[in-house]
Amino acid sequence: MRILLIILLMPLSITGITQANSKDHQQKSGLSIGAESPAFDPQHAWGPDKGSHACPMCKYGYHPGVMYFLNTDENWEDVKKILIRLEKESVIRKNEKFKAYLIYTNPAKLSTIEMEEKLAGLGKELNIHNMALTYVPSVNDKRSSVYLHKINPLSKNTIIVFNLRKVRDKFINFVPSDNNFATLFKAVDAAGKIR
Repeated sequence: MRILLIILLMPLSITGITQANSKDHQQKSGLSIGAESPAFDPQHAWGPDKGSHACPMCKYGYHPGVMYFLNTDENWEDVKKILIRLEKESVIRKNEKFKAYLIYTNPAKLSTIEMEEKLAGLGKELNIHNMALTYVPSVNDKRSSVYLHKINPLSKNTIIVFNLRKVRDKFINFVPSDNNFATLFKAVDAAGKIR
């Protein structure tokens, strides 16, 4: 009897495991690697283009860079670790014209003033001078054209590595760690070699 019960329940447990794993592996966010990275106009709340809607691709897209799309208001300590590292790399790679962006996608549905204050406060707190802290009303916003990047609103974040206005690599639900940063900046190095 026990053997029969185990045999009957096995497919259910195997199906549950397969569905959970396949769901994790199937999460997609962002355009395919090699795709053209389209123009869009985020609002710059902090950084060199503060107060403007400077398009990352139009102004800086022909050099290696990173766009960090943030779709969550959870775990700001991890967000800060990522921003600190991106700012550090912006200084180290300045001669390569490397550019890093935070694109906050407003998951909390904050007002424009609240987003400006949140990102400006973050820029001051972290002493950011080189990277851009920007925002859009949502990942699906048509007015800013951010929807063209096909960022999955269910992902916590999506990091796009770009050069020559193309997606060169991407990282979904990036977690800050020495190994993950090494992998990310190896991808930036590889993107920078493409001419």
